[in-house]
Amino acid sequence: RSLASRYGDLYQSSFDADSATLRNVELQQQSCLLISHAIEALILDPESTSFQEYGSAGGAHATSEYERRMMSVFSRVLEEVESLNRKYTPVSYMHTACLCSAVIALLKVPLSFQRYFFQKLQSTSIKLALSPSPRNPAEPIVVQNNQQLALKVEGVVQHGSKPGLFRKIQSICLNVSSVLQSKSGQEYKIPVDSLTNEMEQMVEPHNDYFSTQFLLNFAVVGTHSITVESSVRDLNGIIWKTGPKTTLFVKSLEDPYSQQIRLQQQQGQQPPQQPQQPQPLQRTAYSRF
Repeated sequence: RSLASRYGDLYQSSFDADSATLRNVELQQQSCLLISHAIEALILDPESTSFQEYGSAGGAHATSEYERRMMSVFSRVLEEVESLNRKYTPVSYMHTACLCSAVIALLKVPLSFQRYFFQKLQSTSIKLALSPSPRNPAEPIVVQNNQQLALKVEGVVQHGSKPGLFRKIQSICLNVSSVLQSKSGQEYKIPVDSLTNEMEQMVEPHNDYFSTQFLLNFAVVGTHSITVESSVRDLNGIIWKTGPKTTLFVKSLEDPYSQQIRLQQQQGQQPPQQPQQPQPLQRTAYSRF
């Protein structure tokens, strides 16, 4: 399932790919899910496994020889797994043999590399610019914890020689999040909502340019990391994780007035020191002189 998730990420990041390439990536993801489903049905949890969601896998119309062969393997493996699941209780040599034959059947289908892996007919990229930005990328932006930071995000959409060949951009999705990296100073009772920022905006580009602002709170004194990630939405409403992702750091300082009040409260909470009583003098023979 982890590999299937990685194929899903590859699919969502392939905004410039043609439909045949996307279908091949989807078939690779389905092959991983098929093996995962077979393991659950035969070994891990045979009683609660359902075959209804996979029942129509072989009924789809194949547009290529690779897809036709993969769909044929999917149907055959599902039939064998379902038949074995109903007849025999796990785990026997028949269950392991069924898993081995399923893997071998998938490996016998040669991988089909579409044109996108060798040549991009459509090319789309996004360039982001954040302000304020430090002169040195390693240095943080300094703000006070009682003030908000106005983060301005600007961007430009860059195209290749054939813009919008397979799909076009309708809007840009900007996600801004912040995480507290390290605390400094005293411990405060701060609400959980003040520890992080999570915002998202949809911006429509005009002449391939877009701009928006975010107001961020940094109530906790310390170092925070801000991550700005962009993705695109096409004309069909599908979100594509094209990137890029940019990170900058913010150092939140305690404002002077709050710091003064806190120091006064700390001094007032300290117990007063009792005055030392003078020690009685011992009378000796020399004390009379």
